[in-house]
Amino acid sequence: MHNPNEVKGHIPLQYNGEPLPLNISYRRGETNVEVIIPPEYMVKDSKREKGRQLWGDLIYTADSDLVAVLVHEGYYAHFTSQPPLPVPIKEFRALLKLLPDQEKYVSKTRFLKSRSWGSKSLGCSFQVRNCIVIMRNELVIELHPILSDAPSVQPTVQPALLDRQISTRTANANTKSRISQDVFIQFNLCNEPWLKYSIATVSDQGLKPHEWTSIRLRNEVIFLETTSERFQLSYARTIEDPEKEPAGIKDVYNFSKCLEIFPAGLLTNIVGLPMPNNFLQVLHEDLDWDDIKWGTSFVYVKDQQFAVRRIHFMPISRPKMIATETVREEESVVGMAAMATLA
Repeated sequence: MHNPNEVKGHIPLQYNGEPLPLNISYRRGETNVEVIIPPEYMVKDSKREKGRQLWGDLIYTADSDLVAVLVHEGYYAHFTSQPPLPVPIKEFRALLKLLPDQEKYVSKTRFLKSRSWGSKSLGCSFQVRNCIVIMRNELVIELHPILSDAPSVQPTVQPALLDRQISTRTANANTKSRISQDVFIQFNLCNEPWLKYSIATVSDQGLKPHEWTSIRLRNEVIFLETTSERFQLSYARTIEDPEKEPAGIKDVYNFSKCLEIFPAGLLTNIVGLPMPNNFLQVLHEDLDWDDIKWGTSFVYVKDQQFAVRRIHFMPISRPKMIATETVREEESVVGMAAMATLA
């Protein structure tokens, strides 16, 4: 399979936990360098990462640790515990762009806090252009940075397909060990951290109407993902229903397949939520809430089964920016109209 990081005519550098010889490559006139990182170095007990051996933000000194840089920019975050199955990763590959030495390097707290440096080091600097994971079956997965403010939860490098059970000890020696489920945060199809699907994520939070998930959808949208597809569940409208007491009305919902997979920034600022119909294939219209059955690992919509892996709630929003080539031409009109309204 084609490696998108491959630099023709150059032998990749091998990461071994020590600073890379980037200054030598820079003096040879190289502007792009590919680095191979064995998976055993992508661990949370790395001494250079713990010591925050990185200086700068987006552009780093040549002696900054590459693994620490990848964690800093959100390309990768460690498991807080071991995954349920051995990770079938062959290697990581990062493509670096070599730049002249900077006047200064600023500190920034993202998934890791980098250090600042206030003078030139008579060498070069670098920035990460791309990062991929190559699995043992030669499947290539492209990773993406998270350069906005670091979320409250950190992503994992691979989806967890199974629940892992852990034993917990109690203070009473006569009490049997208890079994509890280990919760994982997963990467979605855009490489962003989402919650692993479980019934608890969609359960009502209380007995009052404003705590019901169905009422919550008046202000939010639910996104559901399988291993390869994304679906949107959204509030459609309120209709009359004489059998619905005491008000005689009820909310109905639309369940749609997303034809385009957008990251959160585009959804909020350009596309708008719920997503417009030209980005969707509507599978079921005007659903009653009882038409949706939430299972432990499946969601049933009018007896149609979907093997859901991830779930995410997002607030309803209108587009705030002019759309670019990232989305279709029709959405540029929506974006311009939104800007005119704000003006």
